[in-house]
Amino acid sequence: MKKALVFFSVLGLAACGGGGSSPSSPSPTPTPFVMSGNYAGTVQDSVCGNGAVQMSAVETDTSVSGTWAAQWPNCGSNAGQLSATVQGQALSAKLTPSDPTTCPFNLTGVLSGGGAAVSGTYASYNCTTVISGTFSMTRQ
Repeated sequence: MKKALVFFSVLGLAACGGGGSSPSSPSPTPTPFVMSGNYAGTVQDSVCGNGAVQMSAVETDTSVSGTWAAQWPNCGSNAGQLSATVQGQALSAKLTPSDPTTCPFNLTGVLSGGGAAVSGTYASYNCTTVISGTFSMTRQ
């Protein structure tokens, strides 16, 4: 009878998780939004219409730097430097064209897929021409 009691006691402990409380599973770590790499996509501009856009970006902490270029069939191209910040999945950037006579832009975007895609809006500033538009790009 003593052997049977020990066996059922051990079996009871195993069924209850060893008699102690089981540790809770850690919460999954959210995927960080990283904006680094080469991106390509489309742009819809209020002046030039539909075009193509590319960006090469490097993120360090919450700062992003890089280059950008856009091409339109009817307007030619524009390109320059990118300076941005990323907070969570929000992107806030200034686009400075290489040609100082061309309008600079403020850009606001949302990263998705951990930074594999970005889309948003842009608008010119310090410029006599009001230019705005939308863009959508994916990491290549």
